[in-house]
Amino acid sequence: MDIEVIAKLAAIAFGSVTAGVSVVALLKGRKSQLREEYKFAKEFIADLRGVASDHEFLRQRGSHALTGTHR
Repeated sequence: MDIEVIAKLAAIAFGSVTAGVSVVALLKGRKSQLREEYKFAKEFIADLRGVASDHEFLRQRGSHALTGTHR
């Protein structure tokens, strides 16, 4: 084999491995983010049910965090 062919094959192999690792890391990051959002939502709703009179600001911020809006 020629050195150019070997270099091209090595570059393709390296690129494929790098892309695979990036995709796996992205998927795991997305799952952990969803878990954190779920945990926050669960704690927020539990706090709302446990406290009879809370401030309106707390309700607004919690609702914004749950829906993903930042107004």
